[in-house]
Amino acid sequence: TAVKIRNRLPTKALNGRTPHEVWFNERHRPSIRHFRQFGCIAYAQIPIKNIGRSNKVAPRSIQCCYLGVIGTKLYRLWDPVHKRIVISRDVIFHENQFLNPSVFGNIQHSQHKFQTPFDPMNDTEPTNYIVSPHPPRPAYRPTPPAANRASQAQPSTSTAFTAPIIPRPTTYEFSDSESDHEELPFTPIQTKIIQLRHSNRSRQPSHKARENQAQAKLTTTTPSLQHIPSFAPPEEPSSIEEALRSPHATQWLEAYHIENNSLEANGTWTLVPRPVDRKVIGTKVVFRLKDAETPTPRFKARIVAQGYTQIPGLDYTDTFAPVVKAASIRILFAIAFILQLLIFQFDFETAFLNTKIDHEVYVEQPPYLEVRNRRDWVYLLNKALYGLKQSPLLWSNDLKDALIEIGFEQSIADESIFVYDKNGFYIIIAVYVDDILALAKTHDEIQFVYKSLSQKFKLRNLGPVKKFLGLDIYRPTPTGPVYLSQSTYARKMLHKFYMAKCNPVKTPCESSVQLHKRTPDEESANGELYRQMIGSLMFLAQYARPDISYAVSALSQFNKDPSIHHFRAVKHLLRYIQATKDLSIVFNGNSNNSLIGYSDANYANNPDDRKSTSGILFFIANGIISFQSSKQSVIAMSTMESEYMALSEAAKEAIFLLKLLRSLKFDANQPVLIKTDSESALDHVKNNVKHARTKHIDIRHHFIRSACSDGHVTLQHVPSASQIADVLTKPLGATKHAEAIKMLNLVPFPPTSNTH
Repeated sequence: TAVKIRNRLPTKALNGRTPHEVWFNERHRPSIRHFRQFGCIAYAQIPIKNIGRSNKVAPRSIQCCYLGVIGTKLYRLWDPVHKRIVISRDVIFHENQFLNPSVFGNIQHSQHKFQTPFDPMNDTEPTNYIVSPHPPRPAYRPTPPAANRASQAQPSTSTAFTAPIIPRPTTYEFSDSESDHEELPFTPIQTKIIQLRHSNRSRQPSHKARENQAQAKLTTTTPSLQHIPSFAPPEEPSSIEEALRSPHATQWLEAYHIENNSLEANGTWTLVPRPVDRKVIGTKVVFRLKDAETPTPRFKARIVAQGYTQIPGLDYTDTFAPVVKAASIRILFAIAFILQLLIFQFDFETAFLNTKIDHEVYVEQPPYLEVRNRRDWVYLLNKALYGLKQSPLLWSNDLKDALIEIGFEQSIADESIFVYDKNGFYIIIAVYVDDILALAKTHDEIQFVYKSLSQKFKLRNLGPVKKFLGLDIYRPTPTGPVYLSQSTYARKMLHKFYMAKCNPVKTPCESSVQLHKRTPDEESANGELYRQMIGSLMFLAQYARPDISYAVSALSQFNKDPSIHHFRAVKHLLRYIQATKDLSIVFNGNSNNSLIGYSDANYANNPDDRKSTSGILFFIANGIISFQSSKQSVIAMSTMESEYMALSEAAKEAIFLLKLLRSLKFDANQPVLIKTDSESALDHVKNNVKHARTKHIDIRHHFIRSACSDGHVTLQHVPSASQIADVLTKPLGATKHAEAIKMLNLVPFPPTSNTH
């Protein structure tokens, strides 16, 4: 046990890693949560089969002394009554209580071979078992007469508590503590050592195994060379010292020199004596491993400024830089399907280094790259550097000026989208910092964009888009249907929170559980870990997973003070992600220009403030382009009022979508159809027949009336069973949630009908 503990403690000799990590080549430190106080009292459970249902007063456990742990699930115990070693999984520990030292006298040495994780074991070999009988019945409890007669009629063979010695695994994997994979069924073994018989018949693989083997043959012709992607968090050093000590020191060092040479080639800075009257901003190196799950990961190093030390007004003024909205990205993919446009991706190299700095800024020399004999000198920046607060804005302005100079027009609905509609060319560009999506009808138009931007910036043509902002994108043909998924991101997130092997569930949240603010008598959860989980889930729910929008929106309301119940709900949501990590939005419907929206509300469903929840959905080409699940800002007095306010929010979103489509030179049909299942809200929009009950409603919630009268939207009643937005307002049962997934047109990614 002492050696086991030492192997799980970090040591300087291994650069802060544990011997266990180094030996098994693991990325994460091993868990020690299963360790207990050595020598404490432990009660090993006796299986019910060994007791017998008729003997109800028999003891259910035996008192032992804790000696150590085998693997992560089995415990080695000492039975002082029968002076035997007991190995059990079901144990209750009293870590502050210890046996009397007198019970350890006259102990014989064990003749059993001590097993370690490195011993080779064959599953077909017979296994020896150590058997420990029940402790004798206490003198103050008389034996039932029936038991006396049975003991006189039969030989003296007491029922034995058996616990097999199970070999420790050669590798350790961390999984969710509530996963069924952790709890193996316990099979009682008789006292007698049994030699297992093995059949000589050749075993035939099952039907499922044969299908898996056939699929493996179809997907690869060289199984030994097939890349197995790892979605575990990559090992990224946090400093140069860690990078030099890592197994990939050569690659990290090469990336560092490439970054420094790029800064020098761009004329990013000038070496000057250290100023006396100005603050010098520090620098550091950030290492990132891009595409870590692919066969060819990219090692990148970035020299950044410590912008958090900048002084407002002296080092910078404005900082805001727009990026393309998530709804805009989905609309672009829908337009690409409807108009059969090509979708290509460009990437700017060292984007921020192309812009001139707007203030006088000094930075320290990068670590380990100081100029000899001038180590105290500093750099005066000529160009914007990564990490400065104003760098994104300066780059955004330069790129916008370059696109407008080429002939693009900026969208009035989304500042990060540009359209070129001249000389028979129709090109759309979406910008997210230094990543660009280019939509065009022909390859000549794509080349026109690439050559025009190459004259001003250094960029790479990444070809047809496959990944963009954490999205996995698939098109069976260059102009065919478009599938959007976040399966890669979902797998990385599950690995990050040690839920990669958790048990899947069918719904994102339990319909029987109503979450509320933590009460004083409820146990608090790890707030930092809870907020990390919610942040990761929010990104997942923002782009391609409308089915989890309600769950994420509800759970994010408890970020300040989460309880153990909220933490369990988050883990339940992660289990749902495990079951549905390959779901995707698909644009494959009728190639028409009609927008269809759905609006729904759940009245007063928040138990803390009694506010309602709104759900909004919009479709085009049978795919979702906009979705929203949010708590209403005011308290509704009735179900009609909550539905009425949800309709106003839906009308606002519909007008934005129309505005964006028109700025893209896309002729969208008007008015936009919005469906609701509230007849009373429809009547109230048409005429205020219930003025006495609705006169308190704020004027901004009457926007839906103006939108209908102006011809922007039109309303239609839909039965509750066909209300698709229902999944955005409340937790549903397994059957209804499965129906909602079908109505949302969420399908597996990539399509099961293809071998891609």
